[in-house]
This record gives sequence, structure tokens and C-alpha cells, in this order.
Amino acid sequence: MGEAKNHVWYDGYYATHQKNGGEYMKKPEDTYYYPVWKRALSWIGKANVIDLGCGPGQFGLCCMRKGLVYQGYDFSPKAIEMAGEMTGHPEFFHVADITKGVPITYDKHSVVVTLETLEHINDDLAILKSIPKGMRVIFSVPSFDYKSHVRFFKSRVEVKKRYNTLVEIKNSRSIQIGTNYIFLVEGTRK
Repeated sequence: MGEAKNHVWYDGYYATHQKNGGEYMKKPEDTYYYPVWKRALSWIGKANVIDLGCGPGQFGLCCMRKGLVYQGYDFSPKAIEMAGEMTGHPEFFHVADITKGVPITYDKHSVVVTLETLEHINDDLAILKSIPKGMRVIFSVPSFDYKSHVRFFKSRVEVKKRYNTLVEIKNSRSIQIGTNYIFLVEGTRK
């Protein structure tokens, strides 16, 4: 199992991808995460999107292409810089550490999205607790370990067991990426 990394580590990680033309520099539809994002977009519908842990903006670009109102937050200044460059809309991306609370205005027309983020945070449950009750939530977690993962899951049953006390799960999918899976979940904050 890996360990939680700070924003400096992620700044370097994203800079390396940027320099070497890695996965995080590709158009969204050319990445292995695209099937996950496509399903998440179908669940979002026309809702405004609050993206916690937005990374370098590929999912944000998907949302903007769909005409959605979008705001992304990440603690890596490099990721936020890349997101602004990728989308051409730096004003929709904000440097913020979601583990320390983010001054976000939630409204009934929004859905909180946190894709491939919770597995990187020691107190992932605190992130979900910070979301107002009654808000729609869409999140994903992986079936595989990585040096920056503090947890991963073997099945949707394990995902439900960890998060069901905070999120009333309405939909979940196992989406294969290579030899691994991403578990995508939609629900309402209890």
C-alpha cells in the first residue's frame, strides 16, 4: 500500500507527465479514464459540477464540452495550471486543499464529483462528511494499489461497506481499465 503525498509530490508528478507527454496530457477521449468519465457525465445530466480533486482538467474539459457549469479544486498548483491550459478557462479551477475545507457555495442544482481522489486521502470520510446532506455525490475509487494510494478496493461490496454510512448509494458500476477496475458510485449524502 502506498502513502498520502503532499502537493509538492503531485506538482512533480504532473510536471513529469507534461514534459513527457504522459496520460495527463492526452485529450480526455484518448485516456484510459474516459469510460469512467463518460458514465459519470451521464449521471450528472445537466447539473452544475463541483469537482473536488480535479487534477489537470481532463474531466473538467469533458464537462465544459457538455455545456455544464463547472468549478474544479485541487491542492496541486501545477495541476491547476495544466487544467487552465487544457481547457482555456483557468477561471474555473482553484488551488485548494479539500482536506482543510474549501469555501464552496453548494446549491440544489449542483452535484459534487470526486473522481480518483478519495483513495489518495488518509481521511476520505471527512471529505464526504464535509458535503452538505442531501447533495448528489459521484465518486470513483480503484481496484489497484499505487504509490500514492492509501487504500484500494477488491469489489463494489467493499466500496459500499466503507461509504454507505455517509452516502445513500443509488448506482454503482465496475468499469474495466486495462487489467484493473474503477468503481464508480452515484448517491446522495446522508
